[in-house]
Amino acid sequence: MIGSLAPEELVIQLHKEIINIALNEGKYSLFVRKKALLCLLRIFRKFKDKFNATEWVKPLSQIFDGKFYS
Repeated sequence: MIGSLAPEELVIQLHKEIINIALNEGKYSLFVRKKALLCLLRIFRKFKDKFNATEWVKPLSQIFDGKFYS
């Protein structure tokens, strides 16, 4: 819901927590992390001018390179 329907103010307040959930391996399940990654993608597509994706692109690319399941 946050990625697709939330207003900009709410997204700005919650985006750092979503990044934390997406990139924190030990604390959250694989399913929750996948949902957080999809939410980040929606947020970035919707508000490209408001967010700098460079802080989470490198860890995200490592996840998709196969280090996700290790």
